[in-house]
Amino acid sequence: MVRRSSRPRQKVTSTYDAELEALAAKKHSQDSDSETSEIEKEVKEAMAQDDDTSDFSEGEDFKAPAKVSPPKKTERTRRQVSVRGGNKKAKKGASAGKTKSKASAKNALKALAKKVLDPKETPNDSLVSALLSSAGPISGVESASAKGSRKATIYTPQLVAIARRLLQDHDPNSMHIQLMNLLFRSVGGNLQTNFKEGTDLEEIDDEEWDDVVTRVVDVMRESDTALLTAVPDDKLGTREYRAIYEEFWYRLGVVILSHTSGTGGEDDNENEASKKFTSNRFQVELMRDLVSRVTELVLVGQPDLRAAASSAIWELAKACTERTVELTAKLETAQRQHAASKGQKRKMQALQLSMDSWKRHKAELEAVVEESIIQGVFIRRYRDSNPFIRRQSLEALTQLALDRPDLFLKDKFLKYLGWMASDKDSGVRVAALKGLLAPFKYKQDKRPTALQIDVQAMQNVCSKFLRRIADCTDDVSLDVQEVAMELILKLTNEGFLDDWDDDAGWERLNLKALDANSTPGVRKNALYIILDQLDVFDEGGDGRSVASVITLSERQQMTRIDEISKWVAAQLAGGPVSNENIKLPLVDFIVQSFRDMPEHRNLTTCWPAMLKAIRSESNRKGEEKEEAAKTQILLRYLACAADLEIGHGDEVNGKKRKRSANPKKEEKHTLSEALLKSLPGLLESFKTDHMSMRSLCKIPSFLSPEVFSLPSRKSEFSTLIKNLCLAYLESTDEEVLAAIAASLSVFVQGDHARVADVKAQLKRVATNLQDRLMELFAESDPDSASVSKSKGSKRRKSNRRSDASMGSQSASETIFSNSREVDIEHSICLCLQRMKILMKEVPLSLLFDEDRDDDDENEVEGFFKTLSEALGKRLLDRKPRLDDEDDADTTRTPSIAEAWKADDPEIHSEVAKAVDIGLDVLLCIVAWNLRDTYQEHIENTEFGTMDTDVDSSDLPVVRLRDGLANLIGLCYEQYLEDVPGLVYSDEQVEFASTVQTSAGRVASDLRTLFPREWSKAKDLALRALALTNDHHLIAGFVRYLNSRKDEFEANDPDEDFLRARDLLLPIARSLAANWADGNRKEAGIVLSHLTGKGKLAGQTVHLMAKKLKKINPVRFLESQMAALRMAFQQWIDGEPEEIPEHPSEDQMEAFEEAEKSHQALFLSAEHLASRLSMSLGVSKLTDSRLSQALLNFMQEGIRFAFEGDTSGVDDLVLGSRLPFLLLLTKYSNWIKKEKGHRRTLAAVLLEKEASLRAHPDFVEVHEDDYRCIRTFQEAFGIAAPKRRQSQHSRDDSSSIGHHSNHSATETPASGAPSTGSRRPHSAAGSQRSARMSIQSNLSPLRESPEDREDSVDSGSPSPQKRRRLASSLPEVHEDPVADDGESDQSSTFSD
Repeated sequence: MVRRSSRPRQKVTSTYDAELEALAAKKHSQDSDSETSEIEKEVKEAMAQDDDTSDFSEGEDFKAPAKVSPPKKTERTRRQVSVRGGNKKAKKGASAGKTKSKASAKNALKALAKKVLDPKETPNDSLVSALLSSAGPISGVESASAKGSRKATIYTPQLVAIARRLLQDHDPNSMHIQLMNLLFRSVGGNLQTNFKEGTDLEEIDDEEWDDVVTRVVDVMRESDTALLTAVPDDKLGTREYRAIYEEFWYRLGVVILSHTSGTGGEDDNENEASKKFTSNRFQVELMRDLVSRVTELVLVGQPDLRAAASSAIWELAKACTERTVELTAKLETAQRQHAASKGQKRKMQALQLSMDSWKRHKAELEAVVEESIIQGVFIRRYRDSNPFIRRQSLEALTQLALDRPDLFLKDKFLKYLGWMASDKDSGVRVAALKGLLAPFKYKQDKRPTALQIDVQAMQNVCSKFLRRIADCTDDVSLDVQEVAMELILKLTNEGFLDDWDDDAGWERLNLKALDANSTPGVRKNALYIILDQLDVFDEGGDGRSVASVITLSERQQMTRIDEISKWVAAQLAGGPVSNENIKLPLVDFIVQSFRDMPEHRNLTTCWPAMLKAIRSESNRKGEEKEEAAKTQILLRYLACAADLEIGHGDEVNGKKRKRSANPKKEEKHTLSEALLKSLPGLLESFKTDHMSMRSLCKIPSFLSPEVFSLPSRKSEFSTLIKNLCLAYLESTDEEVLAAIAASLSVFVQGDHARVADVKAQLKRVATNLQDRLMELFAESDPDSASVSKSKGSKRRKSNRRSDASMGSQSASETIFSNSREVDIEHSICLCLQRMKILMKEVPLSLLFDEDRDDDDENEVEGFFKTLSEALGKRLLDRKPRLDDEDDADTTRTPSIAEAWKADDPEIHSEVAKAVDIGLDVLLCIVAWNLRDTYQEHIENTEFGTMDTDVDSSDLPVVRLRDGLANLIGLCYEQYLEDVPGLVYSDEQVEFASTVQTSAGRVASDLRTLFPREWSKAKDLALRALALTNDHHLIAGFVRYLNSRKDEFEANDPDEDFLRARDLLLPIARSLAANWADGNRKEAGIVLSHLTGKGKLAGQTVHLMAKKLKKINPVRFLESQMAALRMAFQQWIDGEPEEIPEHPSEDQMEAFEEAEKSHQALFLSAEHLASRLSMSLGVSKLTDSRLSQALLNFMQEGIRFAFEGDTSGVDDLVLGSRLPFLLLLTKYSNWIKKEKGHRRTLAAVLLEKEASLRAHPDFVEVHEDDYRCIRTFQEAFGIAAPKRRQSQHSRDDSSSIGHHSNHSATETPASGAPSTGSRRPHSAAGSQRSARMSIQSNLSPLRESPEDREDSVDSGSPSPQKRRRLASSLPEVHEDPVADDGESDQSSTFSD
């Protein structure tokens, strides 16, 4: 039992004197004034003698007190007001998270007031104006100090004064009018929706009240000045106003329940006789009436009104419950005084009167909360359709349970929190779980409250909803997971889960400590639960305090690390998971969680214990799978701890982390020395275990360079370097190689005395790799290979042991191969892989010998040339070749290269890998040379002012770049054309795909390294470096991208990732880097994938589009035209093949499917046009340059629709491209904003239509094609002249008859109605040409006027098809167009 004297009393701030005088005046009016004064005096003296009354402050008047209180109380009162309102340090400390500075909040509210308020409104006659001005002093309103437990803000003094003036200057009806007007204005009402002053709210019936609410709702719909909504805005101004609004209602409730309403101060003797006191009953009635009035709005249908009214109700409820807490504390004090006043009859009598009054007052306020608020509001609103209101209701219930646990911390109320933990909104689930968690946190933090919280009252509810709480730890919302896991931890600590026998549930909770998709808080709390289940963490102290853990011995620390590693091994290596597939990065989460635990943080810094545990594991032979996994986990544990404590990296598992304070220099030195002693032996012990080597090889890069210079550590450092270099030459694992290369890069660029030794070892490694490559290239050449088969067999076995493969997967692919050639190519891949990883970390000057004057070319260029020739030979040997037959009767047959006749087809996959890695190696060489060349020019004083021509052939980097570009061109020549009669093997298809994908990636990097923009630089050296002749690099990859366009229709997430990474990202990256002079056709091809089914692919294109628009919006708009024309041409080329005059059922079914696909193509083109139009901006153009560009864009689109492609021979029937106008209608919203642009387009359209009608072949224009002109006019609000309208209707009638007869004979099924779900205006049909034949040669993708802009490749068209395509598009429904040129609302296109 807790003693009463230990209860906190900070919230109790009311005075007894005013209440005693009011009670004496009301209940003992028959007594004389002198007798009443004597009783009051005795009570005051008695309570002053008790030390418990020292915390009670005097009651306050509506105005500032005329006299100051005693010094101690005055000082405290002033400090509270000053700190919250003006003290800079306190204000800064109080601003947690989203809170902005006072100046920012004041400016935001000022801007909001300017937008919302009427010029006539002032803070003196409008509450909403007063609230918006509460950030600073208000003219005519004197600030006042506040009471209550709520934390004061910069608005508090003004809000208290506003509430006091409202209560003092208005009767209850007038006050209700002011508050209703405040609520209406806050949700978007205006002065017309306000109640007029003098309106009697009691006389308003239900029908009139409904009219008032309806009027407010109607105004809200047309208003954009809402300050409070049911979907809270995160803007600073509206966020601050919501906080002000809620605090105002709370302060109003506190003022209503205060005791004075006079004009004088409590200690002002001159005004003592004139002061008026309100009775407790009056306060309760005033509060009950106000709650009843606001509750009428809680039940309306408009969610914004309900939310605003609910917020007011919950704040009033908080004020009521806090008042009952004060009364409870006062009753306890009075009861103690009464018990101590035996024999003092008059004093006991006065105390008894006070206690009776307070009990009644408390009971009345409790009735208001329980009946009017809980039953009247909460029961209806906790299931509200709006999630914000539901969340508000649960948060209010939580606060009530904390303030009055004796009333609300019961199963009858807590069950609502359990139910709402299954709500569909994540915010509501968080609020419900926080409600269940709050009592545990109050007990733990020992926060002051007048009533003790017994968490045992939570046991029934938590047991009932335990399954749901546990399920919330796997919630889709991370916020829900965090609160749920914290609640589970509290329940565990309180013993509520001791009887929970759900093993699956415990396992699921434990695994959250290793969940990569969760948050650090969830993982830390899950680890706490795990540690509570491990007995070893109960030894050596209580395990909860920091002091008890620091005193642990090294053996105890090692035991704890070993135990947790054993548990992690059981989870990661259990079941069918092999040690090769253990997810070791998950171990990092355990280390990070330990670091966040003050009592267990030393487990990440006890290096001797970690090393001892690792050595004990390395000495075990023949261990089981979990024991081997535990060794790998301990090594990973050590590597992660070293990285977090002394590492230089800022990322863990790809995620940014906040760096901790730098460790002490001595600690880092000690750790480095200990690791340097152990690392050589550990590398030797685990050199055959690549999983362990992945962790071990990361540690050297974390060591302090100062340790390397110590004479006593020279031999250990030398051994470490030799072991690392040997491991690099022998390892086949990419992660191990990358870790070793990173460590060697740190060593060679560090500031220590052993740098020369590291450089020598690095050069030896590079030399060994180069020599080995030269040997392998010589062996791979059949002309130079002279090894017998028997010797080759032994050699293959030896190579398999030494070179193995690039990881276990590659080894498993070739381990059963009997081909010596495959082994050689596999070894080449390994050597190239090692060279690539090393070149990415270390400059070339440290890997190759310096240039010598007697050599024609340096070592780098020689290596580059040799590697390029070797890769080029492999590509030429496999280049597709076709034999052209002279005899027309024979089919075209492929000429299979000798390379494809190899006995072992696996050699081609190995060659493809070699080409892939080799291109990266060559790119690294080019990049390092570019850096050296650039730095050399920067150091040259003439750089930037060079005005003499520079011969690009004199620059080695340009020669290297051109050589790499030529090799990329050979990769593009592996393209396999779709020629009838040709069948390619699976190996050849896979080879072509691999090398072209690699070429596209490297070409993108090459174009990024040598941007075209340099060609315009003032410095001639930069001009020489610019890559301007990149058309073949673009065209080759574009051709390959188009060949795989059908794959973008698949809906596989894994394939979507590969397509975005391998196909779209390279070309998008190079476009963004060169967009100032970018290729429009290339961008158009990428933009055409904006509407594909792949989510990631669409996001990639969308981000590229934003970047291109930002760099050059006009060029971006031009690329949109290219994308639309390509999509339109694809629809034309996709015309279904004609069917016989008497088709079979199968032919008809195939034709219908083809027409559906054809219709889908146009739908896709329309969707693309909509998305492209939306990318220009939201409601307004983001760049002023786009306005004129859009007009030019539309003029070019109209020209193309009427005239087609003027750069080449257009064999389509006249008018066949008119449906292109339907794509342009998606841009109508931009053109209609400029009346001048619309008039210009109307003139252009009229001219083009007149030319069309004057054409001798106009009679062949299809009716549906011609109707597209009318649809275009309607979309843009262009009215055709009346003469033209009548002529149009006459010509249409003849045209319809002509084409109906033609269609009936040519296409029997064309008259069938469309089954597509198109909009009425999105329809067209035409006669189309046949598909274009496939071009066999590769032409550059240029943008010259001579080239066709709608196709990358040119070709000869097949004979014309003359057939109606109306069934490929839905029919057109025409809407009327206004004569004044403005389109009807129904005719506008919706995206």
